[in-house]
Amino acid sequence: MLNHPNWLLYEEVVDAETCERWISAGRQVEPQKATTFRQGEGEEDSHRKTQIRWLPNEGPYQEMHNVFKSIALDANQYFQTTITTLPPLQFTEYSDVGYKYDMHHDVDWNRQDGLHRKISIVLQLSDPEDYEGGTLSFSHTQNPDPMSLMKRGSIICFLSYLEHGVSPITGGSRTSLVGWFEGPRWR
Repeated sequence: MLNHPNWLLYEEVVDAETCERWISAGRQVEPQKATTFRQGEGEEDSHRKTQIRWLPNEGPYQEMHNVFKSIALDANQYFQTTITTLPPLQFTEYSDVGYKYDMHHDVDWNRQDGLHRKISIVLQLSDPEDYEGGTLSFSHTQNPDPMSLMKRGSIICFLSYLEHGVSPITGGSRTSLVGWFEGPRWR
């Protein structure tokens, strides 16, 4: 495991066969247009170009949730935040040249249900040979080694208020699984 005060990187914790199985399972769910907190109803947002699918915490997706929960609980021993809930996971595909997600954070500060995203979790499902570009990076903190981060089956956990993004895909496609462990509002 590689660590930094703001993130933890677990290298190749999910094997390639499981990554392939999870990609197949994720593609069974109907895709949706990706949106952002800042996007109004019916508005186009040039900030993000991805295809997403929401994977419930049941059936063929239970195994994914169990892995995310285990990793997040381990990471939280380091972060020491209050976490209570792991909602549906986001199966994210950067499936064509130009697909990207500009710098953003994962906390909706205007959320009214008393919860905030606390720990963001990203699992690299694709083989790094399958795409070019599509690098996850942070804007205000040290970045992990890109080669370590791109290893298939690697998981990075970070505090959800950190600004991060994914650079545009320049070739191939990248698939990841994203989750957010939530808890009481940040104070």
